Amino acid sequence: MVEVSRPDGVMVFRPWTVSRKLRGEDYHRMSSNWTDETNANYCTAVAELAEAIKVAFPARVDTSKIGNCCQTREESVQDYYHRLYETFKHSGLDEPDDRGNQPGTWECHLRSWFLNGLRPEIAQAVKSNYIEWKNGRLTAVLAHALHAEEQQVTKKERARAKTDKDLQLALVQAVSRPGGYSAA
Repeated sequence: MVEVSRPDGVMVFRPWTVSRKLRGEDYHRMSSNWTDETNANYCTAVAELAEAIKVAFPARVDTSKIGNCCQTREESVQDYYHRLYETFKHSGLDEPDDRGNQPGTWECHLRSWFLNGLRPEIAQAVKSNYIEWKNGRLTAVLAHALHAEEQQVTKKERARAKTDKDLQLALVQAVSRPGGYSAA
């Protein structure tokens, strides 16, 4: 007899009521080789029990961790995507084996959560530059996000270089003026 109980002791499932074959019969392996013919009844009973458990305890989708997964200031788009993907895999939504030519439900959800968790300036750049951001493939959205990140890094580096150049010019001008700099 198989019983599954919650930690508080309340019975939540009786598999033998799902399959009458399980009731009152003794199932055990006859051979150590799982595929041996003598184990046929046992294998069938185990398969039915596993299916009954899946039906009684379906996977629950939990998006709370996904919703809390956002890109940090120091995190690259690629690192954020991998962290979100790992979180998404354990959310209860099953990743399809073949994604096909058109984005399915799984990919659409991941794309949406990805865009929602990106830093606002990168998400805005993707939405401004990629006309298919609502319906396009996740790979295309990721490529546009990586490009937007690269452009922002380049822009910051140029601004920093310009500031450094301006500071150096100001220093040279101050030193080259008569009476502009004194070491004493």
